[in-house]
Amino acid sequence: MPFTAIVMENLLPKIREWFEEKEDWFRTFARHDSRIEGWFKGELLVCLEQLKGAGLVDDFEREFTPGKRGWGKKGEHKIDFRIRVKGRDHLCELKAMCISQASGTSRNLNFYFRPQENNVLAKDFSKLSSLKDQGDSWIMSFVYPSPSPRDWAIALDKGREVVGNWKCITDPGSCSEWFFLACWHLESNPGQRMLPGQD
Repeated sequence: MPFTAIVMENLLPKIREWFEEKEDWFRTFARHDSRIEGWFKGELLVCLEQLKGAGLVDDFEREFTPGKRGWGKKGEHKIDFRIRVKGRDHLCELKAMCISQASGTSRNLNFYFRPQENNVLAKDFSKLSSLKDQGDSWIMSFVYPSPSPRDWAIALDKGREVVGNWKCITDPGSCSEWFFLACWHLESNPGQRMLPGQD
């Protein structure tokens, strides 16, 4: 089993449990068609602090500049979180993906996988792909409300150009109705499997 899969098998269920308890928040965000990414970063910050206290995370840093200490310089790549587990760094970006369209916006699933320069998900895929020598790369997308497995599969198929070598190792069929934690990993091993219970 790849080391990265072992890491996520230990951490991802804990992170998902943390956010599962926030049903009211997800439903409110969806009702108001809101993407409040700062809230997700703040919640993950507290979650990681607890995971560090439990010995599941060695260390972590927010707004990490690869190869630098502190904030780095203007214009340099910044990663939402660097998470160190068993001495190995994992670079992690967070994305809030509201698909409720409650306010009549165009933000359905296909919106996030469109091949355009201003596509924020595509930008993160590209940014982390360019930093693969700095650590294992992950994107945690909080999709709310949860899409059906069929709609998710169709969106991924349409978005192949954007997704590239990234693989979503989680599946909306096993999540709550109010949100789906889509965890993406940059594939170095095309045969990497989904996590147990996610296929």
